[in-house]
Amino acid sequence: MIQLQKMKPEVLINSSYLETYERELEALWWQLIQLNANFFVLEKIQSFPFDLFKPILTPFWQLIYTSLFETSLMIISRLVDPDKRTLTFQSFKDRVNKNMINKKYNLQLNNVIKRISFEIKILNIRKRVKEVRNKRLAHYDRKWIKKYMSKLPQKTLAFPSLKEIKDMRDTLNSIFNLFCFGHGKAILPVDYISKARYAYDIDNRSDIEILLDNIAKESPLLKMPEEQPNYWSEYRKTLSGKEINILNQYRKKFGLSKV
Repeated sequence: MIQLQKMKPEVLINSSYLETYERELEALWWQLIQLNANFFVLEKIQSFPFDLFKPILTPFWQLIYTSLFETSLMIISRLVDPDKRTLTFQSFKDRVNKNMINKKYNLQLNNVIKRISFEIKILNIRKRVKEVRNKRLAHYDRKWIKKYMSKLPQKTLAFPSLKEIKDMRDTLNSIFNLFCFGHGKAILPVDYISKARYAYDIDNRSDIEILLDNIAKESPLLKMPEEQPNYWSEYRKTLSGKEINILNQYRKKFGLSKV
């Protein structure tokens, strides 16, 4: 069986739809680039040891995290919207299916769509984000807020976890790749692709990594063993073995010895 993903769009798709296909594919692509970039930054912020280097998470980083989190949910929501008037993976799939050049290619595409459970996956994502989108993000539903305010902090009002969003993102990435006939499209900004950074940049860290590293670098804790040895001998007793290991990782990064 011919693998459709290795074939050029002009071989598979009717010429009358080809230009629209390319335009819509690129529009979906840019949505995924933003979604994947958001997630790249979210994971960096989530994994950074703020409690170790800055006991209080400053409003700036909380605002960045919350904004990217909510924006990611809105991107996912618009990509699985059931409204056929909008550009979504569902409507795009239907148009591509309708405009395949011949029945053989159409049958192959439908077999792949069934094999990956396209409809079920889209429906599951839509169900998970619909209520949050309609009642918390796009609108501020009073009854819904009252329901969850008594159980959860406001910032986590029945939101999916970061892992859930990652699973949704991974599903949308794989669906997008299915329809990239003959294309090789990176779904991260170039600066967030490590191989690309190594190719042209002396400092191969991404911008978010540089910002977070600077928090550690400017923290009094990093050089406390050298600058405040007496205080350090007592403060060290309050740190866990895991925290000492993290501290040593950053000390090594900035040319300092282990403690």
